[in-house]
Amino acid sequence: MLVSILAQAMGLICLSLAMNKHFKLVFNSNPTSTISLALTLSGWLLISLSFILVVLLSSQISIAVIYWLAILSINILLLTLIHCRFSLRK
Repeated sequence: MLVSILAQAMGLICLSLAMNKHFKLVFNSNPTSTISLALTLSGWLLISLSFILVVLLSSQISIAVIYWLAILSINILLLTLIHCRFSLRK
């Protein structure tokens, strides 16, 4: 389950860094179109992988989906706090 949580968090980080605003806040430069596309694809791949891992490792699929959505909400909240911290530093 820990691998699924980490894959989901990394996927959300990749998806957020694919946006110009967040990438510029973290790296102080605009991403190229290739970097943005690579971050988007890897983000969706990692989020899909995390969902597949939760479903495969659980005995009840309905509970696994609820668990995955709960962890997704927590990861989004944590990522929002991280981005707020970066924006306050600037």
